[in-house]
Amino acid sequence: MINKNIPRKSQNLIEIVIIIPLLLVILLGIIEYAVFQRNVSAVQDIALEAAVAASKQYVDESTTAGDPFSENPAVSAALEIVFKRLRATGAPPSGYSFADSGLAFGQRPFALYEFYSDKQIAYRGKTVPVVIFTIDYRDPVREGVSTQLIFHYSLIFFGFRLCYWSGRCFDIIPETTQISSTQTRQYVYY
Repeated sequence: MINKNIPRKSQNLIEIVIIIPLLLVILLGIIEYAVFQRNVSAVQDIALEAAVAASKQYVDESTTAGDPFSENPAVSAALEIVFKRLRATGAPPSGYSFADSGLAFGQRPFALYEFYSDKQIAYRGKTVPVVIFTIDYRDPVREGVSTQLIFHYSLIFFGFRLCYWSGRCFDIIPETTQISSTQTRQYVYY
């Protein structure tokens, strides 16, 4: 005869084996979400600080186009904020390149400036820069200074892809997510 009122030692072990991995996944998910939300907030704050820093600089109209990192003090001030603060998001401290948009986007130093990180990452089947920073300094007096920051964030713990036998795959939780600030506009102070 088996007495059903006597607890079995193996029952506790089975419950722990089932519950511990589930609790671990929930805990890691909470940590992942917290870090992601921190990065979303940081990207928005960086774009806003860069726009404010750029709007406080005076740019002389007689400045000739040269090195985009130094020809426009407003762009230099914004880039300094971006480079310094991006370390908080885990962005790699790599070099940045300037993409000349051409005359259709203004005559420098009053132009649209786009900067790309040299480090690339796979995002939706394409290779893209980890960081893209855009500053619109075409008409700072009437239109203000606009900035936008795009950061491609790689998840720390998770990333789940479902693949069928036919070879077709779906990302349930993508390994890389694009975080983009809203276009931030500040009017000049000088």
